[in-house]
Amino acid sequence: MYSPQTRRRLQRGLAILTAALIVLFCVLERSGKLDWLENRSSDLRTVATLDPAKADRDIVIVDIDNVSFRELTAALDQRWPWTRRIWTQTVKYLAGGPSQADPF
Repeated sequence: MYSPQTRRRLQRGLAILTAALIVLFCVLERSGKLDWLENRSSDLRTVATLDPAKADRDIVIVDIDNVSFRELTAALDQRWPWTRRIWTQTVKYLAGGPSQADPF
């Protein structure tokens, strides 16, 4: 279909384009400009493979909002990051349920 000379030009052009794209993506990756793409694709991969039926019921996520964080930090007289002692007390308190006394 194409002459050998045209085919070589197309192959050379494609090789140059591929090399330029590789260099461009390497530069963008090193500068951190592609972090948003990795973060977004990671989110999408996680949602796509999520199966709530297989979730371990022993794993609990504790979310502390900003207001509670400020109050706890003031009450504990601790700066972030909190010590292991604080985390141990928190886990023990949460494991006991809502009827436990305030450990702090």
